[in-house]
Amino acid sequence: MSVTSSDRDDSLSIASGQAAPPGISAGFAERIAAAMPEIVEFIELEGDGCSQPELKRQFRESARALLAQAGNLRASIASHVSASFGDRISKLSGKTVKPGRLSLDSLTLVREDQVEEDIMVANCVKRLRDQSDYELFSLTERMGMLLGRERLPDSVNPVYPGVLVEGLMAGLAAFSTASSMRIILFKAFGPILLDLVPDVYGGANEYLLERGIELPVESPYGRPILSPDRPFTSMPAAALTVSSAAALLATFTNLT
Repeated sequence: MSVTSSDRDDSLSIASGQAAPPGISAGFAERIAAAMPEIVEFIELEGDGCSQPELKRQFRESARALLAQAGNLRASIASHVSASFGDRISKLSGKTVKPGRLSLDSLTLVREDQVEEDIMVANCVKRLRDQSDYELFSLTERMGMLLGRERLPDSVNPVYPGVLVEGLMAGLAAFSTASSMRIILFKAFGPILLDLVPDVYGGANEYLLERGIELPVESPYGRPILSPDRPFTSMPAAALTVSSAAALLATFTNLT
């Protein structure tokens, strides 16, 4: 099924003031907030089981900090996810910023704890990509239909798990200056994310399906999303204008 102009008008109608259910950014942040008591309890139990006094202290401080910053964390996650989504939409609509020239003077050594955090985030993104395979595939296909793109590379896919995971880490970093605390907190969210992210994607797919953005019957689920050999089975939509890119951002941040 191709995306008609009426399909796009319907999917973008949220920008003109119609019903606005919680979106990918707000919905993800709300689900994180709802899981907070469970996460705090888990961290406290982990701390109680530690035999090392210093590690026990770190767990307790992490639990207290998370409990104290619960409201701020929700708002920070929603803001970071929404901003990242907007940046990727801008890149897809052609409004890219040229990178500056790399200078040796600008290079700095990466701290060991920063390397650990980066590896932890990358591993989490991979697990979520595998866990939400079908939901991510369907939502990526629908994004491609709306954006008029045959393929959406992970680096610019606005609904790729990395957008959500990095939003969570950025939210944690807003109040946890110590890397040890961020690592404890982020690891505690890991099991919850495996259920939470597919649920967020499922709601987004339902929202678009209700507005007529259907996947073609022959859509090749099970083949790699980014395969350069995969033909686009739907008629591509017209390229986004800047105004429609902004409207699409409003639509997706209002997804269920």
